[in-house]
Amino acid sequence: MPAVQGRLLRGRDQQQPEPHGDGQPDGSDHAFPPDDGRIVYRFSELRCCRGGAFDGDYGGPAGARHGQVIVTLTRRLAAFVERRRSGYVFDSSTGIRLPKGNVRSPDISFVKRRRFKAGVPKGFIPFARDLAVEVLSPADSPRYVLDKVGEYLEAGVRLVWVVDPEARSASVYRSLTDVRTLSEKDALAGEDVFPGFRCRLRDIF
Repeated sequence: MPAVQGRLLRGRDQQQPEPHGDGQPDGSDHAFPPDDGRIVYRFSELRCCRGGAFDGDYGGPAGARHGQVIVTLTRRLAAFVERRRSGYVFDSSTGIRLPKGNVRSPDISFVKRRRFKAGVPKGFIPFARDLAVEVLSPADSPRYVLDKVGEYLEAGVRLVWVVDPEARSASVYRSLTDVRTLSEKDALAGEDVFPGFRCRLRDIF
């Protein structure tokens, strides 16, 4: 299995809850996300398992540094995209339904404007993003992150960034075998996905 580049910590793949019944989240007030994007559950009692339609992407609140990196990078991306009217930047509350039926929510993602032929949908985005970004938190393990990266790439995401605030580095994936590791002296680039974008890693940490 290809190694996820950068520092990855202990975590979720070692602490997966047991499936409940037919694999649905545990509790009568929980529900799989319907196609219109609504999710009904109590966060304090959320127990999801891999294999369900909502694939355990909610991991609880992260720390301040994690949130700060996400907001800073989101602002940089959004400003670039808005100036060029080239597409839309989404946060982690926006789900994408993958080909296998499960739903993922990257920390940040980008979709080109021309792909929304009927406008931005109210529900989950029914196709792969052009860019998916994951910012590591202390709960993330190599297996968990690599699973998500693999799902994104398999679904057709063209570019995946995995940003590591603690190591002050990032990994850039075009495939599971085409991976580049960046240090804080390097810059994230939009490449052919959104040409012209550059953001030095040191500026977001």
